[in-house]
Amino acid sequence: MSNFLRKIKGNRDFKNIFFSFLSYLLIPILTFISVPIMLKNLGITRYGEWIFLNTIVAILLILNLGLGNTIIKNGADYIIHKNSKKFNDIISNAFTVILTIGGILVSLMFFRGERVIAFLSKEDGVNTIDSKVVVILSMWIVFKLITVLFNSVIMTFERYDIVNVLNIIFNALQIIGLAMITFFVDQLFTLCFVAMIIAFFTMVATIILAKRIYPLLNVRLNIDSNVLKGMFNYSLYSWMQSIISTLYSQADRL
Repeated sequence: MSNFLRKIKGNRDFKNIFFSFLSYLLIPILTFISVPIMLKNLGITRYGEWIFLNTIVAILLILNLGLGNTIIKNGADYIIHKNSKKFNDIISNAFTVILTIGGILVSLMFFRGERVIAFLSKEDGVNTIDSKVVVILSMWIVFKLITVLFNSVIMTFERYDIVNVLNIIFNALQIIGLAMITFFVDQLFTLCFVAMIIAFFTMVATIILAKRIYPLLNVRLNIDSNVLKGMFNYSLYSWMQSIISTLYSQADRL
């Protein structure tokens, strides 16, 4: 019996399935517990704004352009052909594209945040969301986009269990932590700032683990038109599917 349990524990497929199941089970339970707490402490209006901001984050994650799936596909080719240079070129180009998109997004929110707020949130002609929140929101999105990118590196080696463990740890921390914070403050800026900090540490942990799993990882800022063309030829279809799926799942929250 002990040998059987040891074999199961060491089986990668079992780990992937187990932690995926645990993620789908635990996070909804924690969310179910946290919702009444946040609703009571924030009030209906403020809680609705918080949910709206989370929806914006979820929707804008489509800015990853489907590059994560491209990394997984080419990573599989790397494993077969041991072509680390090609794999690193693809990761580097994808990382540079994401940083460029992130820089544009943060700049837009920094210089045009007031207009974005005016479009997103008005009540009797008065903006109900602080413009500083939008800047924090954009940084939160950028950290998550980078995390998705390096998650793809980890998933290339079929270590879905690691991705799921990270999701469980940091999502649980965010859900429970933010619910507890609402006992002391009810400001959206504070909630978004804490969520951004958690997203930052999630990103750092993901990059460290990606490097540990793939020691040859060498990311640099680089744009190669030939590499990008090959990447987007593959990622476009995946990206369109992601857009449709995201908009469909978030439409009822807008």
